[in-house]
Amino acid sequence: MSSAAMPFRRTRTLIVAAAIVTLAAGAHLLGGGSLPNVGVLMGLAALIIVPVALLTARRFSIKAMVATLGSGQLVLHEAFIQLASTPTVDMAAHSHGMVGVDSKLMLAVHLLATVATAVVLAKNEAALFALIGWLRPLVRLPTALALPLTELVRLTPVSPSMPAPWRYLKIHPLRGPPLLRTVKA
Repeated sequence: MSSAAMPFRRTRTLIVAAAIVTLAAGAHLLGGGSLPNVGVLMGLAALIIVPVALLTARRFSIKAMVATLGSGQLVLHEAFIQLASTPTVDMAAHSHGMVGVDSKLMLAVHLLATVATAVVLAKNEAALFALIGWLRPLVRLPTALALPLTELVRLTPVSPSMPAPWRYLKIHPLRGPPLLRTVKA
Protein backbone atom coordinates (compact mmCIF):
# COMPACT_ATOMS: atom_id res chain seq x y z
CA MET A 1 0.00 0.00 0.00
CA SER A 2 1.18 3.46 -0.71
CA SER A 3 1.57 5.92 2.12
CA ALA A 4 -1.30 8.02 0.80
CA ALA A 5 -3.65 5.03 0.92
CA MET A 6 -2.55 3.76 4.35
CA PRO A 7 -5.79 3.54 6.32
CA PHE A 8 -6.18 5.13 9.74
CA ARG A 9 -2.66 6.56 9.60
CA ARG A 10 -3.36 9.50 11.91
CA THR A 11 -5.17 7.32 14.42
CA ARG A 12 -2.37 4.77 14.40
CA THR A 13 0.19 7.56 14.83
CA LEU A 14 -1.61 8.97 17.85
CA ILE A 15 -2.06 5.54 19.45
CA VAL A 16 1.61 4.58 19.07
CA ALA A 17 2.83 8.01 20.23
CA ALA A 18 0.49 7.90 23.24
CA ALA A 19 1.78 4.43 24.10
CA ILE A 20 5.39 5.65 23.91
CA VAL A 21 4.79 8.70 26.10
CA THR A 22 2.61 6.82 28.61
CA LEU A 23 5.05 3.94 28.87
CA ALA A 24 8.04 6.24 29.34
CA ALA A 25 6.29 8.53 31.84
CA GLY A 26 4.85 5.65 33.83
CA ALA A 27 8.17 3.81 33.98
CA HIS A 28 9.96 7.01 34.93
CA LEU A 29 7.52 7.73 37.75
CA LEU A 30 7.58 4.12 38.98
CA GLY A 31 11.35 4.31 38.98
CA GLY A 32 11.19 7.25 41.38
CA GLY A 33 11.93 10.00 38.89
CA SER A 34 9.95 13.15 38.32
CA LEU A 35 8.37 14.47 35.16
CA PRO A 36 8.81 17.91 33.65
CA ASN A 37 5.90 20.33 33.78
CA VAL A 38 2.88 19.74 31.56
CA GLY A 39 3.91 22.18 28.82
CA VAL A 40 7.30 20.52 28.36
CA LEU A 41 5.65 17.09 28.48
CA MET A 42 3.23 18.10 25.72
CA GLY A 43 6.13 19.47 23.66
CA LEU A 44 7.99 16.17 24.02
CA ALA A 45 4.83 14.29 23.01
CA ALA A 46 4.55 16.48 19.90
CA LEU A 47 8.19 15.73 19.06
CA ILE A 48 7.53 12.00 19.41
CA ILE A 49 4.59 12.23 16.98
CA VAL A 50 6.84 13.37 14.10
CA PRO A 51 9.01 10.22 13.72
CA VAL A 52 6.07 7.97 14.56
CA ALA A 53 4.06 9.60 11.75
CA LEU A 54 6.88 8.77 9.35
CA LEU A 55 6.95 5.18 10.58
CA THR A 56 3.19 4.66 10.22
CA ALA A 57 3.48 5.08 6.47
CA ARG A 58 3.93 1.30 6.50
CA ARG A 59 2.58 -1.53 8.58
CA PHE A 60 4.37 -2.25 11.83
CA SER A 61 5.80 -5.68 12.49
CA ILE A 62 6.39 -6.78 16.07
CA LYS A 63 10.14 -6.11 15.70
CA ALA A 64 9.54 -2.62 14.34
CA MET A 65 7.06 -1.90 17.12
CA VAL A 66 9.54 -3.07 19.80
CA ALA A 67 12.28 -0.91 18.27
CA THR A 68 9.96 2.12 18.05
CA LEU A 69 8.66 1.81 21.61
CA GLY A 70 12.10 1.04 23.02
CA SER A 71 13.86 3.93 21.32
CA GLY A 72 11.03 6.30 22.20
CA GLN A 73 11.18 5.21 25.83
CA LEU A 74 14.94 5.67 25.92
CA VAL A 75 14.81 9.14 24.35
CA LEU A 76 12.00 10.28 26.63
CA HIS A 77 13.73 8.81 29.69
CA GLU A 78 16.82 10.90 29.01
CA ALA A 79 14.68 13.95 28.26
CA PHE A 80 12.81 13.50 31.53
CA ILE A 81 16.10 13.36 33.44
CA GLN A 82 17.38 16.55 31.78
CA LEU A 83 14.10 18.49 31.93
CA ALA A 84 12.66 17.32 35.25
CA SER A 85 11.11 20.07 37.34
CA THR A 86 12.54 18.62 40.57
CA PRO A 87 15.99 17.02 40.51
CA THR A 88 16.28 13.46 41.69
CA VAL A 89 18.32 12.54 44.73
CA ASP A 90 20.69 9.96 43.32
CA MET A 91 21.55 10.87 39.74
CA ALA A 92 24.98 9.24 39.80
CA ALA A 93 23.58 5.79 40.54
CA HIS A 94 20.71 6.45 38.13
CA SER A 95 18.28 4.82 40.50
CA HIS A 96 16.04 7.92 40.70
CA GLY A 97 16.35 8.14 44.48
CA MET A 98 14.95 4.71 45.21
CA VAL A 99 17.13 2.98 47.78
CA GLY A 100 17.52 -0.77 47.43
CA VAL A 101 16.22 -1.02 43.86
CA ASP A 102 18.18 -3.34 41.60
CA SER A 103 18.90 -1.53 38.33
CA LYS A 104 19.00 -4.84 36.41
CA LEU A 105 15.55 -5.73 37.71
CA MET A 106 14.25 -2.27 36.75
CA LEU A 107 15.74 -2.59 33.27
CA ALA A 108 14.17 -6.04 32.90
CA VAL A 109 10.77 -4.71 33.94
CA HIS A 110 11.08 -1.80 31.47
CA LEU A 111 12.02 -4.20 28.67
CA LEU A 112 9.18 -6.56 29.54
CA ALA A 113 6.67 -3.70 29.56
CA THR A 114 8.01 -2.42 26.23
CA VAL A 115 7.84 -5.84 24.58
CA ALA A 116 4.35 -6.56 25.98
CA THR A 117 3.02 -3.21 24.77
CA ALA A 118 4.66 -3.70 21.37
CA VAL A 119 3.10 -7.14 20.96
CA VAL A 120 -0.36 -5.82 21.88
CA LEU A 121 -0.07 -2.87 19.48
CA ALA A 122 1.33 -5.00 16.64
CA LYS A 123 -1.42 -7.60 17.05
CA ASN A 124 -4.05 -4.84 17.11
CA GLU A 125 -2.59 -3.42 13.93
CA ALA A 126 -2.64 -6.85 12.28
CA ALA A 127 -6.29 -7.24 13.30
CA LEU A 128 -7.09 -3.79 11.89
CA PHE A 129 -5.55 -4.65 8.53
CA ALA A 130 -7.30 -8.03 8.48
CA LEU A 131 -10.62 -6.29 9.09
CA ILE A 132 -9.91 -3.74 6.37
CA GLY A 133 -8.99 -6.54 3.96
CA TRP A 134 -12.22 -8.33 4.80
CA LEU A 135 -14.43 -5.26 4.42
CA ARG A 136 -12.76 -3.79 1.33
CA PRO A 137 -14.67 -5.99 -1.19
CA LEU A 138 -17.96 -4.96 0.41
CA VAL A 139 -17.33 -1.28 -0.15
CA ARG A 140 -16.72 -0.14 -3.68
CA LEU A 141 -15.88 3.45 -4.22
CA PRO A 142 -17.27 5.05 -7.36
CA THR A 143 -14.82 5.45 -10.17
CA ALA A 144 -14.76 8.17 -12.76
CA LEU A 145 -16.45 7.25 -16.00
CA ALA A 146 -14.29 8.01 -19.02
CA LEU A 147 -16.36 8.76 -22.09
CA PRO A 148 -14.66 8.31 -25.45
CA LEU A 149 -14.50 11.41 -27.57
CA THR A 150 -15.86 10.57 -31.00
CA GLU A 151 -15.49 13.97 -32.53
CA LEU A 152 -13.13 16.68 -31.74
CA VAL A 153 -15.03 19.93 -31.73
CA ARG A 154 -13.03 22.79 -33.13
CA LEU A 155 -14.02 26.27 -32.21
CA THR A 156 -12.98 28.83 -34.80
CA PRO A 157 -13.69 32.50 -34.47
CA VAL A 158 -15.90 34.00 -37.15
CA SER A 159 -14.01 36.57 -39.15
CA PRO A 160 -15.85 39.62 -40.56
CA SER A 161 -14.95 38.62 -44.12
CA MET A 162 -16.85 35.33 -43.87
CA PRO A 163 -20.46 35.52 -44.97
CA ALA A 164 -23.01 34.52 -42.40
CA PRO A 165 -24.70 31.17 -42.93
CA TRP A 166 -28.05 31.18 -44.76
CA ARG A 167 -30.07 30.42 -41.65
CA TYR A 168 -29.11 33.75 -40.15
CA LEU A 169 -30.18 35.67 -43.29
CA LYS A 170 -33.81 34.58 -43.08
CA ILE A 171 -36.24 37.34 -42.09
CA HIS A 172 -38.60 36.20 -39.42
CA PRO A 173 -42.29 36.89 -40.03
CA LEU A 174 -43.95 39.57 -38.02
CA ARG A 175 -45.41 38.28 -34.87
CA GLY A 176 -48.75 39.16 -33.40
CA PRO A 177 -52.45 38.43 -33.96
CA PRO A 178 -53.61 37.62 -37.48
CA LEU A 179 -54.90 40.48 -39.59
CA LEU A 180 -58.65 40.62 -40.23
CA ARG A 181 -59.47 40.18 -43.87
CA THR A 182 -62.63 41.48 -45.34
CA VAL A 183 -64.48 39.21 -47.67
CA LYS A 184 -66.20 40.79 -50.70
CA ALA A 185 -69.63 39.52 -51.42
